[in-house]
Amino acid sequence: MNALAISFVYWKDIDKDIEEAARNCVDCARHKTDPARAKVHYWEYPSMPWECIHVDFAGPIFEFMFFLIVDAHSRWLEVYPMKVTTTKKTIECLRDSFARFGLPRVLVSDNESQFTS
Repeated sequence: MNALAISFVYWKDIDKDIEEAARNCVDCARHKTDPARAKVHYWEYPSMPWECIHVDFAGPIFEFMFFLIVDAHSRWLEVYPMKVTTTKKTIECLRDSFARFGLPRVLVSDNESQFTS
């Protein structure tokens, strides 16, 4: 809506004024549709250790970031301190962990750049 208005007219703080007008518009409120609520989907409890792991970074603490791997079945925690959180270092930690515990069926991450590169 803002882009359409700006193509015809412009003044300082036009975006703020348009948002305020839309908030106070009775017809807009009456025809507004709320997004559909998504059903809650709970994680299934893994049937065995290392079937599902969760990975994330914590920190910085004392100039270190910590790569965390948590087994969803046993709650076992693996912690790898890192000075630099690169994809290469993350893969090294995962390989070390996989060499000791095997490959998980499911790996859950927050899609941070180290996990998606």
